[in-house]
Amino acid sequence: MTTRETTVRKLEQLLARFGAEAVRDARDEDAVLGARPGWVLSPADEVMLQEMLRWADESGQAIAPVGGRTQLDVGNAPERLDGLVSLERMSGIVDYPAGDLTITVLAGTSAGEIARATADQGQWSPLDAHDELATAGGLLAVGHSGMWRPHFGELRDQALETRVVHSDGRVTRSGARVVKNVTGYDLNKLFVGSLGTLGVLSQVCLRLKPKPEAAVTLHIECGRVDDAIELASGLRRAGLDPAGMVFATPDQAMPSPGSERVVGVIELLGSGPDVSWVASRIEELAPSGCAIERLEPEVGSGWWQWLRKARATTLSGLLGLRPDAIGALASKLPSDVAWTLRPFEGRLEWSWDGADSEANDILDAVRAIATEHGAGWLLRSAPLDLRGRNDVFGERPATIELQRRLREAFDPNRNLNPGRFLRGL
Repeated sequence: MTTRETTVRKLEQLLARFGAEAVRDARDEDAVLGARPGWVLSPADEVMLQEMLRWADESGQAIAPVGGRTQLDVGNAPERLDGLVSLERMSGIVDYPAGDLTITVLAGTSAGEIARATADQGQWSPLDAHDELATAGGLLAVGHSGMWRPHFGELRDQALETRVVHSDGRVTRSGARVVKNVTGYDLNKLFVGSLGTLGVLSQVCLRLKPKPEAAVTLHIECGRVDDAIELASGLRRAGLDPAGMVFATPDQAMPSPGSERVVGVIELLGSGPDVSWVASRIEELAPSGCAIERLEPEVGSGWWQWLRKARATTLSGLLGLRPDAIGALASKLPSDVAWTLRPFEGRLEWSWDGADSEANDILDAVRAIATEHGAGWLLRSAPLDLRGRNDVFGERPATIELQRRLREAFDPNRNLNPGRFLRGL
């Protein structure tokens, strides 16, 4: 029997079991980093999701859970892939007691829908996504914390309660829908960032923040990366924590005609008098190599949207190091590598756009810099053959055996995204 005949037969079985609304043949655009599935399942609710995962586990079918499909470049290519389980039909707001500053949503609910619902109540969601189609489940699965992480904190800390369906159909509920969480093991943090290898998020309760009275965006131009780091360090010493702080090479930032300097933006949120005072203090603390300008609200918003925008490149990745040392990484990157620096978080996102034939040399150069400084490493986009020769998470962590035991406990048959998180897991 040919591969296609096997797939057709499998589809017939799935259609008979789950119905036409929940099953379809896979298309080319359903491929995950070059691996093409044979079918796509779309559960209507958690009960159907349980049944689908249980069937896949009993049948030895390797599956990848997907949502808005905006984060599929995060992680390794799957070792094997038979089908997708799409959460697109499991979307919507379950509960929104605005006075409690929490919202409970199904995992397939988009960041855009949550942002609009909370904005109507004068509140903000922590899902600071570069694409409003990104889903709550997908962003939590990759552990994505947006550019306003200094204001919101880590995304994993904003997930108050989760419901996760495991490969055998069991449901794990952890946390509580209150800001003061329950005592005991906090499994929420275990599932956030696990790339769906321990279970599929079906529902999540998120912590919200009230929309502030005032916002001020400061535009910064510095002559050197060291000046930008010095400014960030000065703010930290003075206890002036911005909502967000980002620097970038000019080709990564919004075009600034005639400028060859390092450019950036700082976002300040709070009451009118408070943000005005903090802006004045930042202007006083700025090193002589930095110039600061207060932007009009619509211009400031445009800057943040530009910086959030995803760009198609040959290579891209993330380096992490303690905040006071992250600037050294940016200074040593090859001159044709663009970068975005978030000094308060010790985070450096880099990208390079060129011929595939030269990509390996650039990757080796960036990895050598990371190794020299002991920086954390994540390769985000790369040609498929190059990605296949490298674990995108770099060196294996010291906790690899603990992670392997967790995988064996939650998905002993390795049918959920096998190899996507760390190879061999």
